[in-house]
Order: sequence, then C-alpha cells, then structure tokens
Amino acid sequence: MTLKKITIIVAILATLSFSYWLLNKRTIIETKECQSTNTIFYGAQGGYESNCTETGDHQLKIHGTLPGWLEGALVRVGPAQFELGETQCKYWFDGFAKLYRWQIGNGTVSYSSAFLDTEYRRTALKTGKMSGAQQKKSSIFAKLGNALRDRPVYDNASIAPAVIAGQPVCLTASPVAVAFDQSSLKTIGHVAFDDNIDAHASTAHPITDVHSGDFFNILVEYGSTTQYHLTKMSKGSHAREIIASYKTKKPSFIHSFALTDRYAIIAAIPFIVNPADMLFEVKPYFDYFSWRPELGTTFVVIDKSTGALVGEYGTDAFFCFNQINAFEKDDSLILDMITYPDANVIETAQLAHLRAHPESFAQSSAVERFSINITTGKIERTMLPCGSLELPTINEAYRCKPYRYLYGVKPGFSALCKLDLQTSKTIHWSHANCYPGEPIFVAKPGAKLEDDGILISVVFDARIKKSFLLFLHARDLKECARAEMQEALPFNFHGIFINK
Repeated sequence: MTLKKITIIVAILATLSFSYWLLNKRTIIETKECQSTNTIFYGAQGGYESNCTETGDHQLKIHGTLPGWLEGALVRVGPAQFELGETQCKYWFDGFAKLYRWQIGNGTVSYSSAFLDTEYRRTALKTGKMSGAQQKKSSIFAKLGNALRDRPVYDNASIAPAVIAGQPVCLTASPVAVAFDQSSLKTIGHVAFDDNIDAHASTAHPITDVHSGDFFNILVEYGSTTQYHLTKMSKGSHAREIIASYKTKKPSFIHSFALTDRYAIIAAIPFIVNPADMLFEVKPYFDYFSWRPELGTTFVVIDKSTGALVGEYGTDAFFCFNQINAFEKDDSLILDMITYPDANVIETAQLAHLRAHPESFAQSSAVERFSINITTGKIERTMLPCGSLELPTINEAYRCKPYRYLYGVKPGFSALCKLDLQTSKTIHWSHANCYPGEPIFVAKPGAKLEDDGILISVVFDARIKKSFLLFLHARDLKECARAEMQEALPFNFHGIFINK
C-alpha cells in the first residue's frame, strides 16, 4: 500500500470517528449509585464536592430586599457528580451536567435543580462506566468498520446554557445542543437543526447579535485538513448557514470566539490536536491536545456579512478559554480576553489538583486587550489593570461595541471584581470563607447607565457548607439581598438570566 493511500485512509478514519473518539472519552465509572465523596473538604475545596440531590421547586428565605423590577429566571449548568463507586473524573469539566434554576419575582426567589437526562449519563448509570471508555485498541481496518456504525454522541452539556430560537439549551464542546423545559427542568432532548451541516466540535459560547438577533457560532469539522465553519442562524430559525470556512492543518482548541458589528474573530491558539491521534489511544478530551508555543497565536478575521477572509494576524503564544468582548475602532479591532501564558491551566483543571489546591483556579490568568490593525497587520497587547480574573461577564446590551465595565471572579473563587475600563479602577466583593461564582448582570428596565442593574452570583459559604444566591448593586457591589439555600452547590461555569 502506498504512503498516499495510507494517508487517505487515516484522514477518512479521523473524520468518521472524531465525534466519538474525541468527545466521548472520559474517566471510567464503575458503579450505578449516585453518591457524594466521603472525603471531608474544607474552605473552597467544598466547591468541588459532588452534589447528587435533585431539588423540586421551593421558595428560599430572603435576607434584605430585592428590587421590585427584578423578574425572571437565573439558569446555570455545571458538573455536579464526579464519582461513582471508587473512581472519579479526571477533569473538573467531566462531572455529570446539572441544571439549576432560581425563579425571581415579587420580592421572592424559588429554587429547583435536576441532572440533565442525557445519553451519556443514562449509559453510565446503566452500565456502571462511561460509555466506550474501555474500548480496546484494534487495527485501523476494524476501526473503520466501527466508525461506520452508529455511536453515542457526547452530550454531557455541562459548560453553558443558551437560548436558541426561543428554546433554552445546554452546550459543551460537542456540536449537540441539549434542550430543556425552563419551568420543570425536564430534559427535552437534542435540538434538531434544519440543515445538513456535519461537524465534530463546537464552541460552548455562541453569540447572539444584539442588533439583528442572529445567532452565530464556530463549528469544527476535523479531517486531514480541518475546517472552522462560521455559522449563522437567523432569529427564529433552526437552520444554520455556513457563512465562511477556514482551513487549517493544525486545528486549535477553540472554546469561544468574538464578534464586532462587521467581523468574526477566531483566536487560533497553539493548543493543537492531530485528529488521527484519537484513533490509536483512549484518553480524556484535553489529553489529545499538545502545547506548541513555537506556532504562536493567530487571529483569523472574517467579514461576517460576506464570509470573506479579512486577514490572519499573528502574535506570541497564549492560552485562552473565555473571550470578553470586541468592537471596532477606526482601522483596528479591539479584543479583550482572559489569557494564560501557557496550557498548564489544563493540568491545574484536574479534579484532584483543584481539590488539593483550590486557590489555583485562574491563578495565572490575566485580562488582556489586543488592538489588531486590519490594514497594517500590527497587533498591540495591553494588560488591563485588574490582575487575575476568570468567568468574565458584561452588560450584554454592549456586546460587539465599546463598553466600560467588566465583571468577573478572582482566583480561587475568592472574590467578585468590577473593572472600570475608563478609569482603571477596580472594586471587589468578598467575605471570609465565602466563594462567589460567575456574576450575571441584569440591567434595570429603561436604564441609561451601563452599570445600572443587579449582579447575581451563587456563593458557597464554607463555614456552614451551604450556598446562597447573592444580589449586588452593580454600581458599587454593595449587597442588597441574599437567598438562603439548604445545600452546597458545586462550582460551575456559566449561567444566563432569562427575563420574564
């Protein structure tokens, strides 16, 4: 067999097998019970403990006074079960996805929670192990035969909630969107898109254009040559349209992207995967990637109206999960991101490490501004003066345009932070032995000022090993109310507020 034929076979195998081998490989689970770990955790460590309780809707005790105008539902999702039997997930991200909802209105808060009822979780509970995790190596010809059969998709959507065409969903790195009923939290199932787009991966952070209502995302199609597809779904539609496709031989880990009024920006960081590798080894998702700093980072800029490639702009290597916002200024694109100097953040995201060193979450992060001149190709990088930060949020009305205020979480979930980008001043909320999560901004109806609203955060109180829902005035981070809970919620990643 010639080298050319072997190369073609490997490329076919990579394309057919990617969604199973890359997105379906997790740590083995060996028993059917849902149970919390027996380990006793102290301080922030308790935020990484399993919580297997599903809670029916009930009202919470309020301390303080909620704004009368605040009405709607805070919905969050995150990994909540990390053990079954004697084994545990390798990475924090890999726990079974759990939904949380706080219904807010008339000065009251009610709370409910439920695990996402996914194929991934059902299979694990039935068999006592993660589906497919004990597959043995076999010849490439046997793998080709297996690749042609139906295989379960990885639908453990533990990263972020979103709303697609009016339907609440949960998302992960898989291209599957898992729909749920907002009132009951009952899992509806996979969203059926009205198109024939085939992809193996996706960002967990689609962006809705605040002006048009169009829904944008990046889908990744792996092969001997990988393609990043910029897709758009018009408001109210379930049909995705490929606006542009960008080809690469060195596909990056892409967790998020950015939009401006006219452009889409993909940060191709040098955390690289060879799609053929997952054909020959069985290991967790992140372990397929390797850090290649000599490649640098490339910003791929696409005209989101025409699909034309505007340019590729290179800079020194960095790692990134979350982008913050982007906008246009003269001939430049201004892009704010949470960056890391290297991919060591993946190693520190292992569950065992976080339980031993909870302070390490986001410890090496920075808030960085990139000014990309699309005419000259020059990139200027500036560290914004707020130190390390993660899980960044803004007033979504300012998405894709100049903005002033940024909110986020300090390392180790130790504090909430607000950064004024005009004055470079920061203010914080913190309390001894309390660990706040991602702050969600809710604007006051009719607000004229960007920070006229409320921040909502789930806080783990390690003193009593319970959580509470915290309400802060976004203007000064002064507490206006909190809603008491009777359980400790694990740290999670992202949430949304759905107005009534």
